[in-house]
Amino acid sequence: MQWRPNNALHSDAPASRVSLARDARSAPASADVRFFLSARNMRATIGILVLVFSGLSLAADESAILSIRKEYQSIQNALPSLKGETVDLPDYSTEGADATAYRDRTGNIRALKAGLFFESGKQYENFYYKNGMLIFAFYQFHRYNQHPGITPEIAKKEWMEPFDPKKTTITEDRYYFEKGKMIRWLDQNKNEVKPDSKEFKEAEKDVTGRSNEMLSKFKRKT
Repeated sequence: MQWRPNNALHSDAPASRVSLARDARSAPASADVRFFLSARNMRATIGILVLVFSGLSLAADESAILSIRKEYQSIQNALPSLKGETVDLPDYSTEGADATAYRDRTGNIRALKAGLFFESGKQYENFYYKNGMLIFAFYQFHRYNQHPGITPEIAKKEWMEPFDPKKTTITEDRYYFEKGKMIRWLDQNKNEVKPDSKEFKEAEKDVTGRSNEMLSKFKRKT
């Protein structure tokens, strides 16, 4: 009798090996897919959390800004009833400078306005306070086209452009503060400067320093 291989055993062995090889190849692939999906889900979750917290931060900032604007308007409305005290600021500008502090009934300074005058223009620096802390600063710059002393007659003789108040350019900067930190800066172009920028940090330092410098000219009662 001729020996024949057991077809069942002969066919099962290779099939088993193929199955094992396939499983071995598919296992890492499945793990990679699961890892990819997990990583993608994690990134999506992080993205959502960033958006949520950014939204909360923006909402908090907007709430603070509205509160500051309300307080600013309240101070402006009360200015006629506040007691003003003016001091000269020698050596601050070429054409003179002064500052006026406005106190409420308890003696606290609620507003401080400084004016600096130059040959080429003038600058106003206004500071507003609540409970002794700076909440808002408003800078306004006036740039002349010519020295105010250059009249049409003088200009004609000297072959130059006369002073024309209609050609004065005015720019403004607005700085908002909360708990001693600047939270918003609208620049001369009315653009919001990024809080994490170098310019923002420098402006925060300069405005805070200027406020403290001006306050030092008066006896504080806070």
